[in-house]
Amino acid sequence: MLIYDRTDQTIIKTDNDKVKDTCVVLPGNNKCILYEPVDRDERAKVGILLMHEADYGFFAMARGLAERGFITLGGSAGQRTSLEKQMLAVRDAVLFLKAFPGIEHVVLM
Repeated sequence: MLIYDRTDQTIIKTDNDKVKDTCVVLPGNNKCILYEPVDRDERAKVGILLMHEADYGFFAMARGLAERGFITLGGSAGQRTSLEKQMLAVRDAVLFLKAFPGIEHVVLM
């Protein structure tokens, strides 16, 4: 599990036996957290993107969906940026999930 320390803006990694967490930097310096179930089944063919102006990298739903077998990517589309830049961030995240091994479908939330 990844824990974000807001005081010094660092990520602390801890162990979790159900979910593997990875910090991913997409084009445009968009930082996201990839949550993968350790034991994969048919649900791991679905990639779920959780993205908002606010940072959804540590959104509890991202981990919860991964614990249920889905591969999830949580991140921020960028605060105080134009709508066009936010859509580019969403595009980059979708392309990342589509290229991720094993993912056949991408769901936007």
